[in-house]
Amino acid sequence: MKPYRSLVVAALVAVIALPVAGYAADRGAVKRDADHTMTRAGAEVVESSALIGAPVEARDGKKIGKIVQVLVDSSSGKVHDAVVATGGMAGVGTHKVVVPWSDLKIRNDNGKVVALADRAMVERAPKFDERAMKRARDTGTAATPRTERVP
Repeated sequence: MKPYRSLVVAALVAVIALPVAGYAADRGAVKRDADHTMTRAGAEVVESSALIGAPVEARDGKKIGKIVQVLVDSSSGKVHDAVVATGGMAGVGTHKVVVPWSDLKIRNDNGKVVALADRAMVERAPKFDERAMKRARDTGTAATPRTERVP
């Protein structure tokens, strides 16, 4: 599991953090807040470290789960999906599902990054297949996970 996390962290740094470093090169136009957001010319960027572990909440404010990984499209370099851990207590009995990044709304809630999602959509989301991701890494195929529907 540790090599997998290292791979995910390296991908996040390469795909998300490096463009942020480019923003930082123009110091006069960049404002960095203590809440892991950076603003540049009207665009708001959230640091990858603030996304991992961020709570996923329904519109009513009730917690659905938390983001445990982000999946990056290896050809475009864009975040494609988020892996959300739902259910369980203290990590026991949780299951991971793949939620399209476009279905999440990322917001800054009093200095804390929060992802908003439709509860029904998360409940219908396909299960994250960690073994398929490992096979894809081992065989050198694209990083897009094979998914299956959660019953």
